[in-house]
Amino acid sequence: MAKRRITKPKAFKFKSYFDEINKEIDKGELRNRKKAVRYVARKLKLQVKKNFGKGNLYEGVGYEDGTIESKVGYKAPAQHAHLVEFGTDERFIRNYKGQPGAIVSAGTMTKIPTLLPVIEQQKDKVTEILSEPWL
Repeated sequence: MAKRRITKPKAFKFKSYFDEINKEIDKGELRNRKKAVRYVARKLKLQVKKNFGKGNLYEGVGYEDGTIESKVGYKAPAQHAHLVEFGTDERFIRNYKGQPGAIVSAGTMTKIPTLLPVIEQQKDKVTEILSEPWL
């Protein structure tokens, strides 16, 4: 009698597209976030140009878009943007012009908000952009 050869049954191979789908979702979400952050930065530039013209504040409007979060705001050369946005109390200069003990008032700065109102005004549009389909 001939020996029967026992063979292993062929295993079922399951191919998963889970990782590819997740990558596509992440790319779509990032695309929408970039679109939203560029939109808000553009609106902020228009508001700054309207209020102050093309100067350091205008040049300093910018955005960053990372894989986790995106930011809109000011960068160099607009290091003084927070002073304009929120204003200041009265400021003083000590030892004015090298004179020991001389204290001179540098005045106050009234607040002229631009960033926060733009974000508030564009909240609905940003929500709409972020809600666009990812796939």
